[in-house]
Amino acid sequence: MPESDPRLVALGRALRKARRARDLSQEAVGQRAGMHPNHVGTIERGTKDLRATTLLRLIEALEMSPAELFADYAQAGEEPPADEPDTPPQRSRPPA
Repeated sequence: MPESDPRLVALGRALRKARRARDLSQEAVGQRAGMHPNHVGTIERGTKDLRATTLLRLIEALEMSPAELFADYAQAGEEPPADEPDTPPQRSRPPA
């Protein structure tokens, strides 16, 4: 399997950081952007090249500007990968 492009990995980290800062699951972002949550995950891991329109849909789903994303992109390229797996936010159960 070919190695991931470091630019895509940095972009994926920036997207994941933005999603987590908004306390959204991959499923929620996928719904907002009109794509499958697995597709969101492959983009966040940097294993999927994406079209500009897909990136713009994700930016809109995260309710941010391209400038905000790319500011994080510059920083994400310097950060080590997160060791923790991506887990959706916990859903609270109604009292019994």
